[in-house]
Amino acid sequence: MSERRSVPRWLSRRGLLRAVIVPVLAAVAAFDAFFIEPSWPKLVKHDATLAGLTAPVRVAVLADLHTKEIGRLERRVLAIVEREKPDLILLPGDLAHGRGTPRDAAAFVAKLSAPLGVWAVPGNWDYWRGGPDAGAEAYRAAGAIFLRDETARVRGDLVLAGLDDTLGGHPDPARVLASSSSGAVLVLMHEPGLFDRVAGHAPLAIAGHTHGGQGWLPLWGPIVLPPGSGRYEDGWYEQSGSRMYVSRGIGTSIVRARFLCRPEVTMLTLTPAGL
Repeated sequence: MSERRSVPRWLSRRGLLRAVIVPVLAAVAAFDAFFIEPSWPKLVKHDATLAGLTAPVRVAVLADLHTKEIGRLERRVLAIVEREKPDLILLPGDLAHGRGTPRDAAAFVAKLSAPLGVWAVPGNWDYWRGGPDAGAEAYRAAGAIFLRDETARVRGDLVLAGLDDTLGGHPDPARVLASSSSGAVLVLMHEPGLFDRVAGHAPLAIAGHTHGGQGWLPLWGPIVLPPGSGRYEDGWYEQSGSRMYVSRGIGTSIVRARFLCRPEVTMLTLTPAGL
């Protein structure tokens, strides 16, 4: 009887998987994460009602720009915004890049325009890279309106409440929202964890900060969520009769990589409740 010839371990099915397929998949994933997704923004559209509105308003949300120059990503984002022609543009903080300052990001902001204006609030990186005062000066010089625990009437029927940053500042949503006058109230803030203090006091809030985890893994979910995120990742949340939308944002923090989590340009069409 002839002897069975043994098959080398690396030629077995499992060995082949480990030796060839897994490294190839890892290389493809790494290439996508570092070279494709970070510069490939996605337009995400949502509709929502807002009590107090008398006419629809189209809102572009550009969260977490983390920019220091107008590069490929920024040009693509600007092209999307120009094509969509929003009535209002909101920047929920973290405008500056980790190695830059708010002044570096102002060149991008200066290219944004909308009939109801461009509005911004501070994020943690805006505090850490020059402070909110430097950010306020830079963005006002670029044509944006900077709110820090303040309210402003954007339109006759729409009030914007811009909250201070949680990690760098001292937001007081109870005081800010108590001062809101008549009309629809839209809250703009950086960290979504602040929603626990906003819920029940305003119908709609918009936040960023999480980057959607900056990467998403099957059976795991977001790779990492920064402090201040609370239990929120991205998308819609509801609590105590209030709703919040958390954008995945545009830029990246610490590591310039995204995986299954493309940059997001958010377009919200807000309509009067009951229509």
